[in-house]
Amino acid sequence: MVGWALSACVSVGLATVLGAVPVLFVKQIDQRTTTSLLGFGGGVMLSATAFSLIIPGIEAAIAAGFGKWGLALVMALGIGLGSMLLAVVHQLFPHEHIFKLILATALG
Repeated sequence: MVGWALSACVSVGLATVLGAVPVLFVKQIDQRTTTSLLGFGGGVMLSATAFSLIIPGIEAAIAAGFGKWGLALVMALGIGLGSMLLAVVHQLFPHEHIFKLILATALG
């Protein structure tokens, strides 16, 4: 069992390295490529959310005995509250925009 886990970890690590290697040989990435890659990454994260969080949430709500309307309400509340939390965190905590502001101020 440990051997399978170790081989899975090593293979995932090697896949990550293999995926990062092309970045070492690119000096400049144009805006269209950057936008495409960010869109692809966003799609991957959205699908990960659906398959890793929403579907198990539906299964848990069914196991807890919720009917169709209760299930819909629980899932809508969970998704809505999670979205609101992300919006609040986005507004309250500094992130990439602060670095752009610092760089713009430094460059004049």
